[in-house]
Amino acid sequence: GASPAMRARLAAADVTAFFPAAQAEYAKVSPDGAAHWKVLGEKCRAMWADATWGFTAAELGRVARPVLIAAGDRDSSGVEEAVRVFRAIPKAQPYIVPWTGHATFAERAEWMNRVVEEFVTRAAPR
Repeated sequence: GASPAMRARLAAADVTAFFPAAQAEYAKVSPDGAAHWKVLGEKCRAMWADATWGFTAAELGRVARPVLIAAGDRDSSGVEEAVRVFRAIPKAQPYIVPWTGHATFAERAEWMNRVVEEFVTRAAPR
């Protein structure tokens, strides 16, 4: 989960200012309209305030489907959190992407696309 310092910053932050670029994209596609960003932000803040992001190891252990856990090696959440989630989900596969932060998919789209495609192909029911 988020570090204590990150949780403190999130608790004090104006959720309408979270991730301006994402907010603009959200406004374009949200069926609830641009004003819903604040609702989403408050839900995210509540999740991020929990040291486990709101998911215990026992809850994660009940995930029965294959899951790709992708994380950047420079993500503010830390690689340790991705490893915690990976270890808790029985059919999880980790993918730690070097030289990326929280926006792994955008920062290394070419890498992520290949890995996601292979994961989906291997995880598909036969």
